[in-house]
This record gives sequence, structure tokens and C-alpha cells, in this order.
Amino acid sequence: MDSSIEEKKVEGPDMLKKSDSLQSSSSAKYETEGIDLVAERRLVRKLDWMLMPLFIAIYICNFIDRTSIGLEADLGLKGLDFNIAVTVFYVFYIVSDIPSNLLLKQWGSIWLAFLVIGFGVVSIASAFLHNMSGLLASRVFLGLFEGGTVPGLMYILSRYYRKHELAVRIGIFFGGAPSIAGACEITFPLINRDS
Repeated sequence: MDSSIEEKKVEGPDMLKKSDSLQSSSSAKYETEGIDLVAERRLVRKLDWMLMPLFIAIYICNFIDRTSIGLEADLGLKGLDFNIAVTVFYVFYIVSDIPSNLLLKQWGSIWLAFLVIGFGVVSIASAFLHNMSGLLASRVFLGLFEGGTVPGLMYILSRYYRKHELAVRIGIFFGGAPSIAGACEITFPLINRDS
């Protein structure tokens, strides 16, 4: 009885090595077998030209809207009013992040489109603000809509690209979009100021 246990112990590691080598060779065959590499590169390039500019534009709008209120003089904000408005935005931004991600897994791109349209509508409606309570209400809704936008964009990107392709796209996304948004925030007031 002891000899049969010893034989199983000896056979176990060899069988594991064989199964590992079979799995790695079969996965290598799967990755290259039947896939036209030129067509795959064309597809990835097409996805780059379709998704990345759109997602970068969404993030630029999101970033500009999140960082610049610019209504202090128009609304007559005094004391800590501006700080309260910014704090309210970030509280709802953080609170809406996880529920929004759960809904994104359920609804996918439809939920992301709802979020983008929502923060667009609230941004347009902020042109008609007249007092502090309107500003606070708009910042609450902006926080709710924008809280899930960036994680949603990353989730959708991860559904289209492989791991090694995704790292480069996320680097481009977070490297380029804030820089462009910052340049827009600096340039637009200079263009529009009165001479």
C-alpha cells in the first residue's frame, strides 16, 4: 500500500509538467492559429481612430467641466461659497463611482452614453444659473454623472483591446487628454478677453 502512494507521488509532478506544457503550447497555437496578423493590426488601428479621439474628447469635456466653475462673479459668490460648491461636487463624484461601475457592467455602453449625455445637459443648464442653490444643484448632478464616466471609458476600452494594447491606450488617454484640457482652459480665456 505504501508503494502505491509513493508511485502516485512520483507520477504527479511529471503529469503536471506535461499538462502545463500542453496548455502553454495549445494557448500559443490558439493565439496565432487562424488569426491574420495584418488584418488584426488594421482592426486595432481602426479601433484606435474610432474610439480614442471620441474618448479623449469626452474626457477633455469632463475635465474642463470638473475643474472650472468660473461663475464666482456672475453668481455673487462670497466667502466659502465656491469651496462648498467644489466640495459638494467631489462628494457626489466619489459616492456615485462604485454604483455607476456596477450599472456599467449591467448596461454597458448604454449606461456610459447616459452618463455623457447627462453631464452634457447639466453643463448646458449651468449657463442659466442665477443663485447659489442652483449652483449646488448643478454640482450635485454633475458629480453623479461624471463619477462613473472615466472608469466607464476605461472599462469600455478594456473590452476592445488586449492587455498589452490597452496599456499604451490608457497611457495616451491619461497623458494626452489632461494636457489638452489644461491648454484649452488657459487658451480660451485669452482668446475671449476684451481688448
